[in-house]
Order: sequence, then structure tokens, then C-alpha cells
Amino acid sequence: IACNFIGLHNDKIASLWRGFICHSHYDGVKEWNYAGSDRAAAAVRLNRLEGRPQWISHEESTQPTREYLMEAAPEGNFTFVDIPYRNHSAEWVLCDIPERQALRDWIEAVLSNDVGGRP
Repeated sequence: IACNFIGLHNDKIASLWRGFICHSHYDGVKEWNYAGSDRAAAAVRLNRLEGRPQWISHEESTQPTREYLMEAAPEGNFTFVDIPYRNHSAEWVLCDIPERQALRDWIEAVLSNDVGGRP
């Protein structure tokens, strides 16, 4: 949630990022009990991506996020990765699994501007 809610909060903040690594709950998929968590507000933030890539992972399944984004931003530059762990944490990046290597490759591509990242 924080990648978009904070990282795309306004044009100035959004301009700082070349890409985003989003793990677990994605902004706009579910409405929470705080101001600005609704889909309309999330769509405004999502527009600030301006083609920059997002790695989107979630424990077990990214399907709800994928369905939301196919409706909200079908032209988006998204990579969806299901993480084979049920726990709600980012500890998977410490494990030697194919998904971790895929994330490293994705970061390298973003930094070399091969997947839509900004120079």
C-alpha cells in the first residue's frame, strides 16, 4: 500500500522514483479505514506512475491485485509474482528462491532502464 499511497502521494514525491517494489496489499484493491484509501483516490495516485515499472508480489496470489490493475490501469508496466509463502512478511527476500533472483534481475533491468525506468 505504501508504495503508491506514500510514493505517489503527489507529483513531487512521485518524480523521485524509477520503479516500485510492492509486496503484499496493493493501494486501491481494498478500502481501509483511513482517508484516501478508496479506489478513486488510489486511481489519482496510480496515474502518477507515468509508465514506470512496478514489481508486485504477494504471499500465495497476486490475482486480486492483477484483476484490479487490469481494470484501473491496463496499460501499466506491472510484473506480478506470487510468493510461495503464507506468512505476511518480506522475509522471502532472504531465501534462495527463484522469485528472489527474478526480483534482483528486475531491479537490474530497471536501473539500466530496460523496463521503463527513468534514467
